[in-house]
Amino acid sequence: MLSLSAGETALSAIRRKIWQQQQQQNTVSVTDGPLSDLAPTPSTNDKASDLEWAAKQLRTLSDLDSPDFASASRIWQLPNAELSRLCQAHLSLNNCNGAALAGFISAAVNNPEVSLENQHLLLQRAASSTWFTNEDAIPAIVQSQVLAILRTHSQTVASGLLLSLLERSRNLSPSAVAMIVKVVKADMSSTALEAVCSGLASLAIKTPTVVCDSLFQVMEALVGVVPADRTTLEWIKVWVDVLEVAARTNGDSKKLGALMLHLLNKFGSRLDSTELDRVAAAASVLNMPLKKAIIAAAQRKKAKVTS
Repeated sequence: MLSLSAGETALSAIRRKIWQQQQQQNTVSVTDGPLSDLAPTPSTNDKASDLEWAAKQLRTLSDLDSPDFASASRIWQLPNAELSRLCQAHLSLNNCNGAALAGFISAAVNNPEVSLENQHLLLQRAASSTWFTNEDAIPAIVQSQVLAILRTHSQTVASGLLLSLLERSRNLSPSAVAMIVKVVKADMSSTALEAVCSGLASLAIKTPTVVCDSLFQVMEALVGVVPADRTTLEWIKVWVDVLEVAARTNGDSKKLGALMLHLLNKFGSRLDSTELDRVAAAASVLNMPLKKAIIAAAQRKKAKVTS
């Protein structure tokens, strides 16, 4: 972690450290190439100057097609509130290419000096990229990078990247939704899966506008991979609330119908009779033949629960 001298700010320490490295390497730039004009001078402990230096570096990275986000690795170590303000105001990932976006994701989580809350923040910034909402396919290198960090950072991917993407579910491209489904079905830990299930439910209740086919597709993928014998499945009860909201506003959605039937068949025995009645009532307003099968499944599960 950063070591601060007396009276020194985090940004001043970063500038001092980079300047020292620059002197040791006997070079004239902080990084190779386009960031050479950002070479810092030794710290003056002037916070305004320090902030402007960091902001300039982030703006320069944002303007490049192939930025090297590793060059900002020390900025990622700033206190979370300070980093959040800087990223919100000066960091955009809309111009970078797929390889650079993958590099940013890697830089966010693979540096042990970056705090967990900063990892979350940086993955949230990654999720804000227009790569996930435009019609272009998500680059394979981005998907590969996300899958590569799952085994060691699945909780961070779940809360930082996936849930942030689902906040924009109505605007996600089909390619982005397919990537989320692929990640959900990959090597995620059970706690990370449940974090997505719980977070998704809270998001849908708090912001009903996210309830759409993209969300239903991800929800059904989660139903498919969460083990049926999990001892705690509290999120399922909140999902009943989500299904009631969804049925009123998405009655023609085949993806919603498939989700409801899959959920009942796999986890219906974990619901009580009142919750099963609520699912059946939600299904009754659907505009599709599948609603009869959903209502019948709810009734079968209720008969077993009450017997």
